[in-house]
Amino acid sequence: MPPHQTLSTPRLPLEGSAEEGRLKKGNSYTLELCAVAALTVLQRLEELRLHIGAALNVGATKEEVAEVIFQMMTYGGVPTTVEGLKICKAVLEERRLWQET
Repeated sequence: MPPHQTLSTPRLPLEGSAEEGRLKKGNSYTLELCAVAALTVLQRLEELRLHIGAALNVGATKEEVAEVIFQMMTYGGVPTTVEGLKICKAVLEERRLWQET
């Protein structure tokens, strides 16, 4: 790399000091969907259940949550995705948001 170019470190949108490590309010929607994606691939099913609920609480639709889980098939495989979708269905049933078609 030429000496006049430097790599910059990506910065998180922090509120307050860096030591506090708090993310800006308003990013909960994105953060929860990212958590759903990561937890699906990692097969952390109990944590996934909590974050599916949290994503719904911050405004994600049931279709968006299911789509995020479905897109993880490439990274975690079909069995992982199926388990994630089962958890999603259970959360939606608990909230009476599931409708058979």
